[in-house]
Amino acid sequence: MKITFNGAAKMVTGSCHFVETDQKKFLIDCGMFQGSVRERQLNHEPFQFDPAALDFVILTHTHIDHSGRLPLLVKQGFKGKIYMTPPTMDLVEILLLDSASIQEQDYQKDPDLVEILYTEDDVYNTLQYRYPLKYDTWVAEGDVEFQLRDAGHLLGSAYVNLRHKGKTLVFSGDLGHRDGLLQKPPTPLEKADYLILESTYGNRIHQHIDTRLKNLYDEVMATVAQKGTVIIPAFSVGRTQEILHALKTYAAREGRLGEFEQVPVYMDSPLALKATEIYLAYQDYLRDTVTRESIQFENLHQAKTMKESMALNFNREPKILVSASGMCDAGRILNHLPAYLPLETTKMLFVGYQSLESLGRKIQTRESPVFIGKESVPNRANIVTVEGFSGHGDRDDLYQWTQGLPRPPQRTILIHGETDSLEDFKAFLEERNHQVTLPDYLETISLEF
Repeated sequence: MKITFNGAAKMVTGSCHFVETDQKKFLIDCGMFQGSVRERQLNHEPFQFDPAALDFVILTHTHIDHSGRLPLLVKQGFKGKIYMTPPTMDLVEILLLDSASIQEQDYQKDPDLVEILYTEDDVYNTLQYRYPLKYDTWVAEGDVEFQLRDAGHLLGSAYVNLRHKGKTLVFSGDLGHRDGLLQKPPTPLEKADYLILESTYGNRIHQHIDTRLKNLYDEVMATVAQKGTVIIPAFSVGRTQEILHALKTYAAREGRLGEFEQVPVYMDSPLALKATEIYLAYQDYLRDTVTRESIQFENLHQAKTMKESMALNFNREPKILVSASGMCDAGRILNHLPAYLPLETTKMLFVGYQSLESLGRKIQTRESPVFIGKESVPNRANIVTVEGFSGHGDRDDLYQWTQGLPRPPQRTILIHGETDSLEDFKAFLEERNHQVTLPDYLETISLEF
C-alpha cells in the first residue's frame, strides 16, 4: 500500500491523502488549504492524481480543511461514492455551499485577484455522490475494507479503520477531547499496525474543563459589567454551539443563571443558524447534557438578516456577540471589527486556533493597525485567549487514545500539525517506543502489508 500526503503534511490544513493498493485508488479527505497566502495558493495547484481514476473517497468530517475541495474533485472527473456519516452528509451541504458563496462574493469584489475554485452549481453536483455510513459498519471495496468510528471532534466526525491483507491502518482524522462539552469522547482504539495521527496540539496540554468554563464565563461577565461588548470569533459549525452551551450550562451549574439571563447574546452567522438545527436533529450523536434549551436560550438573539447584523454596530449596550468566521478571515465578523476593534471597551475573546497570517492571529497578537479589506483599523480592544475550546484533543488526549492498543504500531505517521508541535510530539512518542515518521507535502510512503 502506498500513501501520498497531498495536504496536512507539516501544516495544519488541506487534508488530502491518496491511497493506492493493488486494486483500488482512493482518498481520505479532500480539504481546502487555508491560512497563509502560500498555503491558499496550493488550492490552485493541479491534483497530483487523476480524479476520474479514483474509486471512492472517505470523508472523516465536514470542516472545510477536510472537505473543501470535493466539488473541485467532481468538477475534474470524480464520479464515485463519497463515504461519510449521516450528520456529515447534512453539514457538508451547508458548509460547501457557504464556501462557494464566499468565493463568488470575493470574486465580485476583486475579480483580478480572486480565482473561483467552484460554484454553487458545482456543489449541488457533488452532493449526489454522498454515501451514508453509520459508525462501526464495515464496507468492502476491492482488496480493502473499512469502517468509521466516532472521533469526538465534531458532530459526525470519524476516524477510519482500514483493513488490508490482514493488517490494520488507522487514520485518526481530527480527534476530540476526552471531556468535550458537546461530543462524546473518541471511541477507543483497539488495533493498529500502522497509525496516521493528527498532531495539532501535540505539544500542548489543555486546561481542565472546569477551569476553561470558569475562565470563559468570568471573562465575559467582567466586560459586560464594565458596559463593554465581548466579541467571540467562532466557527459556525461546532464552536458556536459549544460556546453557547458552555455559557448557559456553567451559569446554571453555578447558580448564576439569573445574572446570565440579563445579558443579551447575539449569534450572527446564517451558517451557524443552519448548523444548530442540524446539531439538534442529531442529539443522539452528542452528550446527554446537550439540549435545545442549552443552545437556544431565551436571551439569545439571532441576527438573521444583514440589516440586523449591521444594526449591532450601532448598538452599544453591554452584550456578547458570537460571529463567524473563527479566524476573522471571512463572514459577518468582518462587518463588526471596524466598529469595535478601535474601542477600549471591546474584548476580543479568542476560543480557537488562529492560523499563521490569518486576520485573527494578527488581532490576537495585538498588531495595530490591521487591514480589513482595504481599511486600516486601529486595534485597541482588550485581547484575551481562553485556551482549550478547540475541537482538537491535546497531547495527553492523543496519547491516551493510542493506549487502547496492546503495543505501539509498527509505524506512527504524524500529520496535521505545525513544525514545533510535530517535532515535540514525535520526541514524546519516541520516548514511549513509537517508530515515528513526519512526511513532507507530496511525499509517498509505502507500507508493508
